Amino acid sequence: MKKKIKFIHCADIHLGANPFEIEERFEDMGKAFEQVCDFALEEKVDFILIAGDFFHNKVLNPKTLEQAIYSLEKIKKANIPVFLTEGNHDMETYSNVYSWLQFLSSRGYIYLLRPNKNKNENVLKIWDGKEGTIYHAEDVDIIGLGYSGSTASKYIEKVNKEMEELINEKELGDKPIICMLHTGIDRFVTEAMGGVKESEIDPLLEKIDYFALGHIHTRYENIEKKYYNPGSIECVRITDNPFNKGFYYVILDTESKKVEHEFKIVKARNAINLNINVNEIDKENFEQNILEKVQKEYKEKCIPDSKIMLQIKLNGDIVQGSMEIDIAELKEKIKNSVPILHQEIINLVRYITEDEIVIASDISREEIDKIVIEKSIEKTGFDAEEKEGVFQIIQKLKEYGENEAIDLNGSYGEEIEKMLIGLLED
Repeated sequence: MKKKIKFIHCADIHLGANPFEIEERFEDMGKAFEQVCDFALEEKVDFILIAGDFFHNKVLNPKTLEQAIYSLEKIKKANIPVFLTEGNHDMETYSNVYSWLQFLSSRGYIYLLRPNKNKNENVLKIWDGKEGTIYHAEDVDIIGLGYSGSTASKYIEKVNKEMEELINEKELGDKPIICMLHTGIDRFVTEAMGGVKESEIDPLLEKIDYFALGHIHTRYENIEKKYYNPGSIECVRITDNPFNKGFYYVILDTESKKVEHEFKIVKARNAINLNINVNEIDKENFEQNILEKVQKEYKEKCIPDSKIMLQIKLNGDIVQGSMEIDIAELKEKIKNSVPILHQEIINLVRYITEDEIVIASDISREEIDKIVIEKSIEKTGFDAEEKEGVFQIIQKLKEYGENEAIDLNGSYGEEIEKMLIGLLED
């Protein structure tokens, strides 16, 4: 048994994805996986883990399969095993019980580790040379649990119980245990997304020395509990963060079971996502302000001369008739300003009337009252200099009214009268 083993943990490769039907984006997915494989060859790792969604579609076109085999062939020739578990994107369909992952496994490109689908048998099954859930490697035991699906909680509970039995039977536990699962922990915990709560998976986490996750495209990890999610290696969606795409390079001490990990960046397609509030920019130079923001982001974050994906969300409020936004013209100016592969401008601006009062949701009742009163004063024709004086009078009347102290014949009335005279004299 080796004292230390080196491996790569990646997930959500999404080969075959073609966002926006642009050929370059299809190629981006393959190039990202090539970078993972090239690193594996350079570092001579012991194996590679792929925690689900190797393919983007359940039905492949020939070019996607060619793309996959091109990189896997290099790994196979170097005798580096690839252990892969299913994600929700690449499981077999109801009409086709033989998946492309099974095809790759049968040709020796990968070891497809997945739960036993026979309902009358245990979920966990030892690898028999063709299929299985648990692979007994020389230095570690590797488990592939696939995609947890809508019954994630019950599934995890069953897996934990079966693992306890295998540990008691000495089938597991002598060597470090590595487990792959395509799910989110405390992320998108809904039936549709198949996520699990950390409290639900804690009993299983206690038995695992390295828990390799997939499914959520943004990187997150819990070092104390030994679960790691690298995120997707490329931007499958334009809103994915392109500047933190990559995989884990892991060194596991087989004696102490201590884990050292390093996140390795993959060069992904640069993307810029901007949320712009139109109320916070100079409307007279609106388009120029937008261009300057895009150019600044491009210069600071993107590879020079590289074509980028761009998404701009415009929000805020504009008084009707005061300004119009020409999206087509703005897109053309941006296209002439920075290299663009694909761009989206989402106009969420609300057009309001002059009389409409827009109030933020996080301000106090006192602030709301002030906005409403000042708007009413403006409508009566008072100018800016008079507005504050009128506001103070109304506030006093409001205060006295709330305290049931209104008496225009008494001292309160005299105070109001003085305030009105002062306002008129000014």
